Amino acid sequence: MGVVFARKPLVRVVSLIWALVCLCGASGYLYAQDASTIRRVKKLHQNAKEAAETGQYDVCVRRYQAAQDLIPYAEIHYNIATCYERGQNPAEAVKSFRRYLQVYETQYGGFPQDANAVRQSIKRLESRLTTEVKLQTEPPGADIQVNDTAATVGQTPYTLMLTPGVHRIRLVREGFETVEREIKVGARSMDLWIPLRRFESSGSLRVDVNIPRARIFVDGKVIGFSPFPHPITLPVGPHQIMVERAGHDTLMHTLDVKQGSEFQVNVELSRVSASWKRYTGIGSILVGAAGIVVGVVMKNKANQQFVGTPDFQTYEQWQNVGYFGGTTLLTAGVSLLVWDYFFTPRSTSRVDVQAVTP
Repeated sequence: MGVVFARKPLVRVVSLIWALVCLCGASGYLYAQDASTIRRVKKLHQNAKEAAETGQYDVCVRRYQAAQDLIPYAEIHYNIATCYERGQNPAEAVKSFRRYLQVYETQYGGFPQDANAVRQSIKRLESRLTTEVKLQTEPPGADIQVNDTAATVGQTPYTLMLTPGVHRIRLVREGFETVEREIKVGARSMDLWIPLRRFESSGSLRVDVNIPRARIFVDGKVIGFSPFPHPITLPVGPHQIMVERAGHDTLMHTLDVKQGSEFQVNVELSRVSASWKRYTGIGSILVGAAGIVVGVVMKNKANQQFVGTPDFQTYEQWQNVGYFGGTTLLTAGVSLLVWDYFFTPRSTSRVDVQAVTP
């Protein structure tokens, strides 16, 4: 964006002021105080421009507001908004941009030519704003996670600063059911009070994984990513624990949670080792099957020819090649898969469950 005051809205302001001067002068109704007012407005515009060029945006705003008090025009709100934006005050910039559009429509009966650009500026500035969200639970002390991240940002009661839009909040407290809720944050501050429901009977577990960024599932639902230091409270009964990460083994374990029980689940994931025997065996089986199909096709072609003719002999040769080559590759592929299954070292991934409190 160029210098604030070189934009068309300011040109329109100056033009309107000069039009007022000419009109009043031609009509003979221009009093001395009117000429003085116009001179003051022009001087304020010049002072505002100089203040903006030197980075004194608060002075720039005050000069424009003083000019607006003397001769109100919609375009001045645009320049005020630009001063606020450059002065790193997006909230006031949004207000002034909106006021510019409203006053312009009232004065001229329609929106300005730069209305779409102004709306884009409003949208961009609003994305930089944060809204205060006061979050309380009964009882307090619940860990707060925002937007499906495993990191805890604080414990209730807590004040979140969120950008406008939809956010997902997760509340976790030992002995209570986990609460997940979507909230729509606007420009105004919010107060949220969320009651927590205690498990009638529950136990807890902690999951420790030997590698970071592994996803932890409980009963098919993502709880978070390793490292995950928080206890997971679960109602009494069987629960399935699953841990996975791309390029590593996936481990599952079923745990029977009892009233008051505490478990420590230690998971070691190892990388998936690609065996050449497995891939070679699969490839050999596929090519061998294709060879047998070729043999069948060539046999049908040969049956359509007279015995002993050159075409018959050619098809018969390809039939034999297809059958022999396909069978050989198929046998080799199956042998490689059997070799891989029985003689390749197995994964070292494992799950170790320790009952801290039985």
